[in-house]
Amino acid sequence: METFQITRGQRITASIAGIISALVIAVALVIPLAGGALSGSNRALGDFGAAPAPTASSTPTATPSPTPTKEEDEYVIKLFERGPNGEVIKGGIPEAIRGDAKASKAWIAEAAKKDPVVFFMLYSLSPLAEKKPIKNESVLAKDARIEDGNTYSARGIRAYEDWLVLWDLSAEVIAVPQISFTGTNTGVSGTTVVQSDGVRGDDQSGVDVVYRDAAGKSAAQHSILNRCLNATGGKPSFPPGKTDNPPPPEEETPPDDSKRPSEDPSQTGSLPTQQQPNQLPARQDHFQPTQPSNPPRQYTPPPAAPPPAPAPVPNPGGGDPIPAPDPEPTPVITPPVEAPPGPPPSTCAPAPGETTC
Repeated sequence: METFQITRGQRITASIAGIISALVIAVALVIPLAGGALSGSNRALGDFGAAPAPTASSTPTATPSPTPTKEEDEYVIKLFERGPNGEVIKGGIPEAIRGDAKASKAWIAEAAKKDPVVFFMLYSLSPLAEKKPIKNESVLAKDARIEDGNTYSARGIRAYEDWLVLWDLSAEVIAVPQISFTGTNTGVSGTTVVQSDGVRGDDQSGVDVVYRDAAGKSAAQHSILNRCLNATGGKPSFPPGKTDNPPPPEEETPPDDSKRPSEDPSQTGSLPTQQQPNQLPARQDHFQPTQPSNPPRQYTPPPAAPPPAPAPVPNPGGGDPIPAPDPEPTPVITPPVEAPPGPPPSTCAPAPGETTC
């Protein structure tokens, strides 16, 4: 019994040792696999996290992109059609929103964003022109090319955004049937803003624009015409040129009734030679009196014309025609001859017993 018990304990000990050895071997085999799994999981997490910083040798060389940036893409130039008389925009503000100050203000801001010529005109009439003047329109466009498809330059974008803040917050826009400021009138020649004197024409409706400072005082003011978007007033320094400034109607000159005879061309010798009047003096014997000096006492009619001779009568029996009878003689009317006047009747009365006075 004792031998059996010892052998059994040894076997139990050996079994336990074997189990422990197997576990050690299994752990030794599992640890490399677990390490590989953990390494793979770390790489998978690295795909969603921040990428490791590249070494200096792996950094690619930066090259400029030919396409516009996102900021430039919002400022692509789309020029408006100009009018034949220098109108800034042909047709001006759409008729559907004319008279609506809020809608007109928003539309003008979008027009300035598309067309740098429109923007340059409005910027030059705002208070920003004195603080940050812009020399000309070309500095607003990339590569100084003002054409469709080009974009605003970096300076043009900054200038527009500064003006837009001022336009939205400080500009008071009032729709009016008759604009208030007509000192000057702007227009466009090609891509250059020009100016002339005043505004004329029947349609002078538009909007009055007043920029106000922090204290509410007027800092600058001008007007915009509905029909052409030309801006008037302010203190622009644009070159002179043709604008939408219809000439005044011609007034008819009334005839001058006070012209003196000496100013008559026929009297001053300014007519051609073949049209000159007769300047020779008339002969004395050609002068005719205005009235006869010794008119006859009785009118004597002229003698009557003799009647026409009668035509010959045809001969019924043939032969020569029968001569017509002689016409009766025309009586001659002799006007009565008035007797000469006798002596006037005497008014003498003889004395009684005498035959003569």
